[in-house]
Amino acid sequence: MIALDNYSVHTSQTVAQARPQLAAANVQLLYLARYSPEQSGIEPVWNDVKQHHLPIRSFEQVADLKRAVDEALARKAQQLQQTHAKTTNIQHSAA
Repeated sequence: MIALDNYSVHTSQTVAQARPQLAAANVQLLYLARYSPEQSGIEPVWNDVKQHHLPIRSFEQVADLKRAVDEALARKAQQLQQTHAKTTNIQHSAA
């Protein structure tokens, strides 16, 4: 099962046309309620990236924006991996 928000890409004609093939592959699409970011696990991640990992938000070139977003996402991914490693170590120590 794949949970999707109602972003236009997720509700596009392309996705609608792919639904039979997805169903045949036992893939179900679950659409979250509209305007309910609290249901989406990615929203807190995006919020943290925007607030803490992307200090400059105005760019003259699209390539500069893309580079900054890529770098911010890489920093966030590293942070999440470190947090996961710490949590895993604590769980192993407690066992």
